[in-house]
Amino acid sequence: MRRTFVCVALLMVAGPVLADDGAADLKKFAGTWKVKDGSSEGLPIPEEARKVARLQFDGNRFAFKGGPAEPVTTFTIDAATQTIEIAPPKGETKSLRGRYKFDRSTLTLCLTDGNKLPETLKGGKDRMVLVLERDQ
Repeated sequence: MRRTFVCVALLMVAGPVLADDGAADLKKFAGTWKVKDGSSEGLPIPEEARKVARLQFDGNRFAFKGGPAEPVTTFTIDAATQTIEIAPPKGETKSLRGRYKFDRSTLTLCLTDGNKLPETLKGGKDRMVLVLERDQ
């Protein structure tokens, strides 16, 4: 019984802290990001594409700018596991899922539309890795 009380007390104290971590990470996403580096299917993203591509995060809204199609959709994160899911835009059926990491002013994403979530931020088959920096 005492152990249960201690666990409940710890959860009451840690719960708000864990929730704040998710809100803090969500705030870190906010804004427009440009592609500093990246790869798709293990091949480098061409410089021409990196120059024009922009990813915008606003609340839970996600938009891609700079391509022939500029989809707008939503995204969710799990700060505890540093995972992200970008919902499929209208007309698509597969979401993008993956991992993220913030390092100072850089955001790294490793995304896939496959069934298996990437275990690391490394590129390869069926994966896209984007190293992003804030667009000034």
